[in-house]
Amino acid sequence: MASLILFCLINFVLWSVAPVGADVSGNFLIKPLSASQISTYGDGSADKAIDGDKTTNCHTLDYWDTLLWYKMSFKDTFCFSEVVVIQSHLSYFALRMEDAKISVVNNNNGMEYLCGVLKTTDVYTLEGQTYQFPCGRSACGNEVKLTLLHESGKYDHGAIIHISEIMAYTSPGIKAMTTNVGVILKDVLDMKIEELPGGVPQPEADQVCLSMGPVGICGSDVHYWQCGRIGDFIVKDPMVLGHESAGTVCAVGSDVKHLKVGDRVAVEPGYPCHTCSACLGGRYNLCPDMKFCATPPIDGSLCQFYCHKAAFCFKLPDHVSLDEGALLEPLSVAVHACERGKLSFGQKVLVCGAGPIGLVNMMVAKAGGATVTITDISESRLAKAKEMGADATFHVTSRDSRETADDIVKVSGFSDLTIECTGVEASIGAGLWATKPGGSYVQVGYGKAEVNFPIVAVGIREIDIYGIFRYANCYPKALALVASGAVDVKGLITHRFPLKDALQAFELTKAGTGVKVIIDCDK
Repeated sequence: MASLILFCLINFVLWSVAPVGADVSGNFLIKPLSASQISTYGDGSADKAIDGDKTTNCHTLDYWDTLLWYKMSFKDTFCFSEVVVIQSHLSYFALRMEDAKISVVNNNNGMEYLCGVLKTTDVYTLEGQTYQFPCGRSACGNEVKLTLLHESGKYDHGAIIHISEIMAYTSPGIKAMTTNVGVILKDVLDMKIEELPGGVPQPEADQVCLSMGPVGICGSDVHYWQCGRIGDFIVKDPMVLGHESAGTVCAVGSDVKHLKVGDRVAVEPGYPCHTCSACLGGRYNLCPDMKFCATPPIDGSLCQFYCHKAAFCFKLPDHVSLDEGALLEPLSVAVHACERGKLSFGQKVLVCGAGPIGLVNMMVAKAGGATVTITDISESRLAKAKEMGADATFHVTSRDSRETADDIVKVSGFSDLTIECTGVEASIGAGLWATKPGGSYVQVGYGKAEVNFPIVAVGIREIDIYGIFRYANCYPKALALVASGAVDVKGLITHRFPLKDALQAFELTKAGTGVKVIIDCDK
């Protein structure tokens, strides 16, 4: 039997626009298509096999062929608990990972929910075997289908594929759902988990709709919650929080060509105007018309479904997880900081602050060939930094910046590049004093709007000071660092919560417990 490679277009979450009260229990037997129906999808050849009184269908695949093998439509919209594929007669597959997909489709809004895929890696005999694919509460639709893809030119002969029947089961008491729940900041100290107006959003022509997965809590989210503003960005109306995120494409705008339903993506949370001098000069992070998630008045992505510009959604390789995709956001900050500071091989780098941003700066500097010393007032955070690769750590106990700097220099020498990630005045001063003459200093952390620092020392030692604001053109680089294994961000995650427990997650983050807290929007 010739080998056959089958691919699947992975399609993910569907929340239907369903008739109120749609509620069905029991199961449905989906009969195979007739031989003539199957042949219309393939190369024109189809065989009919007679097994007693039962008619079964076979098909020979000879070239690139997208096949909708089985489809069963229902009058109403139902929520499926599982779809079962039964292979009851002799069949042979030579499959690669993710080759055949079972999905539920909602024809009302065009969204599709992936229930599962056949995952095998060699030639298999599938006689009498049953495959179950749980869909869950959100698999709401009015059509069940099995899709196979075949690539031509790989083999000398076709392969016979034969599937006897598909069983689609529904669960009693489960109704179609149209809601989109998110974490909304109503006012200072007033945060709620509730349904967002408008339900599941529909993407514009240049957008994709995402079923959100992990969303990290950033210090800025906590700051907006506690203070209602960061600088000139003031929360005046209710705003969805969250901007460190990744998800799965569940609907695609008409103009989007590079992404498809089922693609897993990391979300770069800001999108600029593309026409101002900053954008045209390649520094779109300075665009005065930047729309950035969870920065007033723009809603963030800490919700079940979210639409975003497709150009700022980056497809993840199969071996990169959604968690890693979400953490590309803080990692991009570090990439930008190291680029601004002109990081080069063999440098001594001082990172002030061992929080999440300090740790990613440490990792990027290490990946760039630097020797890194990292400071913090927390011994537990320093232990985490050492675990994640810091060459040296320094526990800060003094509020005197000159004294702290002198002690750091005794341990590690002067730094070629200092990256300050706390925004604390004493840490800023220590970082500048610990930088060598002619060295570079990058200010990443934000604290008070105005601080005192040793300006004369900066001048007479010709220390180059760089500010950074978010990042520009850094997501592809951050993704490359993760995909290559040069940086491992998974160790940053210390706590995770389902969406319903988001308030607890924010309280834990505010308390400074752990490093990176993740909220799973799909749980």
